[in-house]
Amino acid sequence: MPFVRNRGRVIITNAYSPYKERAFLELGLRVFVLENRASGFLLVMNDAVARDAGLANA
Repeated sequence: MPFVRNRGRVIITNAYSPYKERAFLELGLRVFVLENRASGFLLVMNDAVARDAGLANA
């Protein structure tokens, strides 16, 4: 998997938490809220994964 070769890391949480969202952002990770804040979850990735996935500003 390219994410592993390029030291990529992905975290998926099982529930949305504003505290976790802030903590991940403070660590310099990219955070995406999926669904909505009432019943959603977080997708977190480092820049290596963002580049491999072709996300803008990676």
